[in-house]
Amino acid sequence: MCGFSVYTGGDMMLRLSVVSEFQKIKYRGPDNSVTCDFGEKGWMGFHRLKIIDKSDEGNQPLIHRNLHMVANGEVYNYQSLMEEYKENYIFQSESDCEVIIPMFMELGMLETARRLDAEFVCVLYDSDQDKYLAARDPIGIRPMFYGYASDGKIMFASEMKALSELCEEVKPFPPGHIYDGEKFESFMDIANVDQYTGDEMEEVFRKINVLLTKGVEKRLHADVPVGFL
Repeated sequence: MCGFSVYTGGDMMLRLSVVSEFQKIKYRGPDNSVTCDFGEKGWMGFHRLKIIDKSDEGNQPLIHRNLHMVANGEVYNYQSLMEEYKENYIFQSESDCEVIIPMFMELGMLETARRLDAEFVCVLYDSDQDKYLAARDPIGIRPMFYGYASDGKIMFASEMKALSELCEEVKPFPPGHIYDGEKFESFMDIANVDQYTGDEMEEVFRKINVLLTKGVEKRLHADVPVGFL
């Protein structure tokens, strides 16, 4: 599950409140908690539930040079992506989410989000650009909310309760969108269908069966016991 909070401003009193509100979602990640304080540049914290890579190397925020990232999700094509990026990036963990970092470095947030086969939310701080970026999967499976603090700075969190005392209005981060540091931009709209199938119903049912089976199979990969609800 995991949970995170991110504040992008530098108000000292607000930062103290952010830390306090962050504890309200601790139950989302009982295995490890880490915070990063960037002073006037912001703050981020992460409560981790270990699923892929149970080692401490997979703890978040994940850090690479000027980049700090928190991500809650499952990247189903992470192994092939790691293979693709291993020549130019040294992975510090086996965490599926770490692959987002080298992808972002090469492609930027918009194209990275398009290439991920994943249910995910992430927030990344680039200290070189002094910019926070964020993204959410096209269906909106993983939760993320945002609001603006009293100093006008945007905040992100896994649950509304971590923001409701700090922001006048809290909204769901729109599925299939990124935040580029200034504005929201769509990278995929699943409601926009380019072409409808002309297949017979029997073929439609067969394809649904194949896709559903593949969808279940790729969700069985974990470094902890897997259960079904």
